[in-house]
Amino acid sequence: MTHKIKIKPNWITGFVDGDGCFLIRKTLSGLRFSFVVSQDKQSVDSLLELNKFFQCGNIRPAGRNMLEYSVGKFEHIANIIIPFFEKYPLLSFKQKDFMSFCHIFKEYRSYRQKNPRTPNYNKTLAASMRKHFENLLGKYRQARKKEPVDNNICEAHYPPVGSVTITNDWFAGFTDAEGCFYVSIVKDYPRPQFILGLHPRDYPLIQSLKQFLGCGTTWIRKDGAHIFQVNRINELILKLIPIIEAGGGLRTTKQLDFNKFKEIVKLISQKLHLTDHGLERIKRLKQAMNRGRVMKVNSV
Repeated sequence: MTHKIKIKPNWITGFVDGDGCFLIRKTLSGLRFSFVVSQDKQSVDSLLELNKFFQCGNIRPAGRNMLEYSVGKFEHIANIIIPFFEKYPLLSFKQKDFMSFCHIFKEYRSYRQKNPRTPNYNKTLAASMRKHFENLLGKYRQARKKEPVDNNICEAHYPPVGSVTITNDWFAGFTDAEGCFYVSIVKDYPRPQFILGLHPRDYPLIQSLKQFLGCGTTWIRKDGAHIFQVNRINELILKLIPIIEAGGGLRTTKQLDFNKFKEIVKLISQKLHLTDHGLERIKRLKQAMNRGRVMKVNSV
């Protein structure tokens, strides 16, 4: 869906905190670095906006009903992607992934600049450095699997995850990636709720979200996911909805669900859910929401 408001850096950060990743893979010619953001095909416009903002990369199929925006050229990673996320840091645990990614990239770039492939190419040195980078790559993959990892891989000093400043734009972007607007109806009584599901390692971020919004509850699902939930009508009306709108609204197809969600909340606030006509309207709106989508847990 086309968005009239120009995309903002903090929205991108929030979106990537939810649906982006930094990848390193080994090839015969060396290491390959890439930045990837995935979305379902219906939300292709959000990927087109990223492409337009960064002026690099491409959009391609990524499995059934999925697309991905990918930046893989060495110079684009060096001159566009890394500087952007250094200026606008991620707020989730992915910041540590980015730090590792950035550290390995800069060391690898330095090595390439000092040791170009010339007729005097030192194969012994190349073999030694290849082993060194394989060790670094192993640590990076270990960290992304959420296993213990040597934190000395990162020399830069970043604020601890959780000690961050959340903005309206970031929250809108993160909601586009991870948020879910849901309405349950129990004994003809509608219960609208906003839900975010995150991995346990992002517990500090959930606490920051709760402080930022000034509302909501948290709980742990059976599968270990940490859930942040807002379900009180006055909190939805006075806090959640205005913050998302102040952040420019949503840019994926979730904006369609958000519009229906707002209408349901308004009907309840006006007590129209107590009438047959109002309840039937809410049921129709609910039926049209979240079609074919399931709430997922944030992953790297």
